[in-house]
Amino acid sequence: MFSSSQMERLELRCTTCVVEGKQQNKMLLDVDVRLGDGAIFRCPFAMLREGSRTVSELLDKMKEEEEFSTEQVELPLPSVDSTVFETVALYLEHFYGPTDSTQLEEEKKVLNNPQLVRPTSLSRPVCLQELYHLSEWEHCFVVQRLLMWPQDLWELCREGQWVDSSAESAGSLQSMGQCNVQHILSVLEAAAMLEMSSLRDLCAAVLANLLMDVDERGILELMGVTEAFGPEEERKLLNEYPWLKL
Repeated sequence: MFSSSQMERLELRCTTCVVEGKQQNKMLLDVDVRLGDGAIFRCPFAMLREGSRTVSELLDKMKEEEEFSTEQVELPLPSVDSTVFETVALYLEHFYGPTDSTQLEEEKKVLNNPQLVRPTSLSRPVCLQELYHLSEWEHCFVVQRLLMWPQDLWELCREGQWVDSSAESAGSLQSMGQCNVQHILSVLEAAAMLEMSSLRDLCAAVLANLLMDVDERGILELMGVTEAFGPEEERKLLNEYPWLKL
């Protein structure tokens, strides 16, 4: 059963957007992530290290080369914008963020699980039936932050109702546009680049559910392919969407 808090807007708790040039408090173990659109997000070191294999390896390399500073640690992610990173950061916070938060403790009580919450494991190849068995928070995350549906549709989080609703509404490209497919693609690409396998698999499963009733032509149009599709077009498509090789 959903708690009332599960229907509230998902917000960042310990990750903050930094205004450059403005004096702001910085904890010793915070990392500033500089994005492609110029935004800077200040994130807990441990969260990034545990949640992203790519960032973990990069931080370890910086530590070996003694690039850490008590003043500032900055990571550039030029291929990610602030909208996409906020979605990624929400996922990281929930599963890998600080555990002394009152909110996180309440979430654990709701789930009746004394252990740390971890992402639902999804099969590869994808099994769409597994989408119904996501956690309450994951259902909310999909509806609010991947599909980007308006608040009057958030009730579809309950018992995975969004799974059927999104598949039914995706029968045409016009309807599919309401699900913000490009945002899901961007989050998937960021997750693949950051080596966040659970978020990548979740995005892929949500996309697969959306595309289930879309024909080949519709899928190619969604990917921006409007001409004859041959080997050269396939190469360009794979360069633009490298996760298709997975």
